[in-house]
Amino acid sequence: MEDTMQLIREEIKKEYLNFNGTFAIMFSGGKDSSLVLTLWWQALQEIPKELRTKQVYVISGDTMIETPLMANYVRKTLDTIEKQAEIDELPIVTRLVQPEMKNRYFFKLIGRGNLPPTPTSDKGRWCTGNLKQTPTQRVVEEILVNAPTDFSSEVIVMDNSLEKQFNQTSLDNSYKVHMSLGVRNEESARRRNSIDKHAFDKESKYAKHSDYKEILCYHPVKFVTNDELLFYFLELGTLPFGVTLEELEKQYGASFAECGLQHSKMQNKSCGVAGSRSGCWTCPLAKPDDPMLIGLIEEGKTSYSYLLDWKKAHIGMRNDVRYREVKRRVKENQHKKSHGINNKGQSSIFEMEQFEYQDEYYFENFKRANTDYDPGGFTVEARKILLEYLLYVQEKVGELLIEEEEILAILQAWKNTDDISIERDELVPKPFKFDGTIAFDSEGKMKKTNNPNSIFFIKVDMNMVEDDLVLFLKERQRITKQSLFCFPGFQEFKNEKLVWNTATFVVCREEIQTEQAAKELVWDWLWSKKPSENSMKFALRFLIANAIGVTLTKKYEVIEERESSIRTVKEVANNIPLYETEAGQLSLF
Repeated sequence: MEDTMQLIREEIKKEYLNFNGTFAIMFSGGKDSSLVLTLWWQALQEIPKELRTKQVYVISGDTMIETPLMANYVRKTLDTIEKQAEIDELPIVTRLVQPEMKNRYFFKLIGRGNLPPTPTSDKGRWCTGNLKQTPTQRVVEEILVNAPTDFSSEVIVMDNSLEKQFNQTSLDNSYKVHMSLGVRNEESARRRNSIDKHAFDKESKYAKHSDYKEILCYHPVKFVTNDELLFYFLELGTLPFGVTLEELEKQYGASFAECGLQHSKMQNKSCGVAGSRSGCWTCPLAKPDDPMLIGLIEEGKTSYSYLLDWKKAHIGMRNDVRYREVKRRVKENQHKKSHGINNKGQSSIFEMEQFEYQDEYYFENFKRANTDYDPGGFTVEARKILLEYLLYVQEKVGELLIEEEEILAILQAWKNTDDISIERDELVPKPFKFDGTIAFDSEGKMKKTNNPNSIFFIKVDMNMVEDDLVLFLKERQRITKQSLFCFPGFQEFKNEKLVWNTATFVVCREEIQTEQAAKELVWDWLWSKKPSENSMKFALRFLIANAIGVTLTKKYEVIEERESSIRTVKEVANNIPLYETEAGQLSLF
């Protein structure tokens, strides 16, 4: 095993002495990146001091949603690396990179209302790019700009056996940055496929960077086995940059030892229990019962149960219509732009002086509401619930989960996106009990739900064209700072050439037990609670539309009943057996 590690160290020395550029090591604080840094550290120590002329950046990304345990460990470790590098006189510099405010998880989720990604869809998987790739690219671009282009190289001589094992070369000076990554084939089949995707070939430790042609990716521990990694760490006890094996082990708990001593049936599986690797505690791509968090809770981090509950809540709310906007933001913006343009000349059919004089042109061209089920992101009410719940969890855990700067940015985002102003002192840390998802399929049909409460669908006649309807609902959100989801639709009576739009509201709350209570809640939100000029105007139109609708519906019911009776008589008459008597008369007997 020592031979394996020594071969890698020799290879690293060759890389360092012969590559004319800048070196970067991507360091996550995990087992694999710690092994890479260890081997680089040892290799640099074996190089004469006068030849250590090229800077080596140790770059670590802080997504700002790592578990507090891992976040604290990485920060402490980077500080240790800096101090130990100075003592050992190594050209190592650390860089901790964080996402910009606009790309942070809580800002996008709670501030902007973006939905958390799902494991089954790559299309909406915005977290990895924003939290990891973009911040890293920022520092990489900075390194690229400052990368030296001319170095005098001192070539280290390798014996034939070493040269044969490392017959790949990085001596292509078209690259400016040499980037080492801690990836191993044996970590998982998925990771192996990812490595091979950009590798020069399956046997090569070199790969192209997915974004920058000037960067050469180097995987020094690609072929190191789980057993080799574990036993090497056990031999060292303390890693050369000052971190003890005990400190590293705390990040993985009991799963750390599972990286080695695997029997044949376990080979090629991830180190530790599936999903147990340390990472973002909010991660919606892992299952709600996150093995990582559950493992940490079982091993003594009992306060992390609050993190787990928050994670479950925000994942459950993702597909719950009660917490979603009626329309996606892009659709809302389209309605704002067309408001007052497409609706020009479309006066209300329920203004009494016009009622009897509506012509076919108006009926045919009325802007009916689009009935497609295409809900938007989280409402501000939902975002406020999540933020106050997060602040509550932060108090219970006793660790910083969200910076004050980000909280203020979130409040400003609510103002900018939805014109809803909430002051910082209005936020009160409070628990939240998610009662179960109410979901619909792509056609707007209700799926099976695990919510124990009664679900009511309250249909309201809204005498307004589609643009007005969407904007009116947004106005009620802004004024009440509360939200009700509805399915837009329309009601029409073709014979009378009458049409108006409707909204069917979904009501599901523990305290709402009857349909009448649900109706009162909807009407209170629409018309009574903090009434505006618009709400009063549309309340009157609702009454007129409702009265006309009830009258015409009853009329059609009477007509339908009459026609049904006539059809029944005819059907009965057709089925009555008639007999002709000897006298030529028809008789039933």
